Amino acid sequence: MLRGFSAYCRRGSLLALAVLVSAALIWSAPAWSQTDTGPKGISVSGQGEVLATPDIARVSLGVMTQDKDAAKAAAENAGMARKIVEALTRAGVAMKDVQTLQYSVQPVYDYKQSPPKLTGYQVSNVVRATVRDLTKVGDIIDRSIAAGANNVQGVSFEVEKDELLRKEALTLAAKAALEKARVIAGALGVKLGRLTAATESVARPIYPVMYARAEAAPSPETPVLPGQVTVTANVSLVYDIAQ
Repeated sequence: MLRGFSAYCRRGSLLALAVLVSAALIWSAPAWSQTDTGPKGISVSGQGEVLATPDIARVSLGVMTQDKDAAKAAAENAGMARKIVEALTRAGVAMKDVQTLQYSVQPVYDYKQSPPKLTGYQVSNVVRATVRDLTKVGDIIDRSIAAGANNVQGVSFEVEKDELLRKEALTLAAKAALEKARVIAGALGVKLGRLTAATESVARPIYPVMYARAEAAPSPETPVLPGQVTVTANVSLVYDIAQ
């Protein structure tokens, strides 16, 4: 009787031990799988840059008005905005190249009082003109200010059709990344295997060059220099290590 009971207890202990071992294996499995995941091999990145001469300029400018009455502020703003657009077209900017960027009507408060007191309304209208003759950028800014523009937000220069430049920058970036991978493999005494991943990104060539607010047309003509723009691309590669 006692021998049977002892054998039963031994079988129970073995069963309990088996359960504990199985549980330990189950709980430890995710840890092993985590160590096996993630990028393997040689991971590198390269950058390519291409300089280019811009062929268009984007001029962002407009007018801000303020009045105790919102309707009056808006009406005054509309009249001044029309004069600015007329000045742009007289300077040679086509209407298809003039676009409204922002229009807003906002309350103005006097925060020196408690509670703040409403004192009026501010209306802002900003347009963007695409200038295709870069020699006229300064003259266009001056004409716009003379017509009433009191908010010159900036000028940016671009290459309008930049597809070839972007491809060239990507090619340079990919070659730079491959060269890095070869150097790393050589330093480690291994050989590059197959390419397993490649990602890219390209920064468009837009360089803002000025910001200003003006009350009257400057004299002499505002100098604006386009310089060069840079198209930048980045490429990341992952290679296996050859066995």
